[in-house]
Amino acid sequence: GRLRAQNQAPYSWKRNGRRVKCKTARLSWSPGNQRWKLQFSRVQMGVDGVKAEFDELLLVSYTPRGLYVHRHDGRLGVSTSGKTTAVRGGEIAVAGPVGETDWASALDCTVLPKLEERGCKRLAFLPFEDPRVGAARALHPPTTTAAVFKGALLASCSGPARGRVLSSVARRIDAMLHPGATIEEADPRLDFHGRLRAQNQAPYSWKRNGRRVKCKTARLSWSPGNQRWKLQFSRVQMGVDGVKAEFDELLLVSYTPRGLYVHRHDGRLGVSTSGKTTAVRGGEIAVAGPVGETDWASALDCTVLPKLEERGCKRLAFLPFEDPRVGAARALHPPTTTAAVFKGALLASCSGPARGRVLSSVARRIDAMLHPGATIEEADPRLDFHGRLRAQN
Repeated sequence: GRLRAQNQAPYSWKRNGRRVKCKTARLSWSPGNQRWKLQFSRVQMGVDGVKAEFDELLLVSYTPRGLYVHRHDGRLGVSTSGKTTAVRGGEIAVAGPVGETDWASALDCTVLPKLEERGCKRLAFLPFEDPRVGAARALHPPTTTAAVFKGALLASCSGPARGRVLSSVARRIDAMLHPGATIEEADPRLDFHGRLRAQNQAPYSWKRNGRRVKCKTARLSWSPGNQRWKLQFSRVQMGVDGVKAEFDELLLVSYTPRGLYVHRHDGRLGVSTSGKTTAVRGGEIAVAGPVGETDWASALDCTVLPKLEERGCKRLAFLPFEDPRVGAARALHPPTTTAAVFKGALLASCSGPARGRVLSSVARRIDAMLHPGATIEEADPRLDFHGRLRAQN
C-alpha cells in the first residue's frame, strides 16, 4: 500500500485523458540466434485477466539510421516468462531472418514489415538530424553520473558489455591470488523455470579448485532522488526461501571514475529484498554515501569504501584504468556487433535508461503533433504491482 515515486507511473503521459505508454528498443544482434531483432521489454499488458494500466502503446525503435515510431495494435504478441511476467511484464520481439548479418536488410525486408503487417501503424521516421530529436535530447542533458565518467575507460560501453570486462578483470585477480589453482568455466545448469541456461547465464561466474565464484559489478552512481552517491550490486541470488545460494564466494567489482576496486563479499553485508521479485531477480547489495555530498571522490573515500570494508568485505585489488590487466581484459571483449554498427550514432554512448528517456520524449512530441490541440498531461504514478506508489518514470 505504499505510494509509487512519480517516475514509476504505469504509463508515460495522458492525451485528452487517454493513458499513453511508450516503450523503446534498440535494433540488436543476437549472437545466439544469429539474427537482428527489436525487443521491447517489461511490457505490462495486464496480469491474470487484469487490464493493462494504459490505453495506447507506442513503440520507438532505435536504429543506426534513426528512429521509427509505431503505435502498437494491441494484437502483436507479447511473450511471457512464467512467474516473472507478473512482476516484470512480457516482451514484444520482432526478429530478422537467421543468418542475415546486414542490419539494414534485416530491418527493411523483415523487421519493419513484420511490425506493420501485424497491424502496428508507423507514425513517423526521424533521422538523427531531425530537430525534434535534438529538442528531445536538449530536455535530457547528461546525468551527474555520466558527467563524472566522461572520457573514462569503458564509459561509453553498455552496462552488460562493461560488466563482462570487469568480471574478466576480477577473474584475473582471483587467479593471481591463487597461483596454481585450476580455473574452470561455469556450468550453466537449469534456470529458475527448469530450462537449460546459456553459458553467460550460469548461477556463478567460474570455478576455482571446485569452488564456485560469482562476480557482480556496479558503477558508482548519483541518486537524484536520495541526493547521494552509491554502489548498487543488483540481481544477487543469495538463495530463496532457505535454499542456499548457487555459489560459494562472491566478488564485487566497483567501477569508479578513477578505476576499479575488487572486494570479496563477506557473506554478511546485507542483501535487500523486493518481495515477489526477489525469487526471480535476486536481491541488491547497496552501499551509499552521505546525503548531500555531491563530490564523488569524498563520498567514495570517506563513506562508501569504508562501509564496505568495515562490514567485512576484503579489498583484493585497486586497478587504475592504465593497469595492463584492465587492458588485457578489455582485449578479450571487443565491441559487440551491435556496438560496432552504432559507432558514432547519436545517443550510442548513452546508457539504456538515458537513451530511453530521450526516445520517449521524441514519441511524446510526435503524439502531440498528431493530435493538435490535445491536452497532454504528466502521468499519475498510483500504486505498483506490490501496492507501492511508483515514481514518475
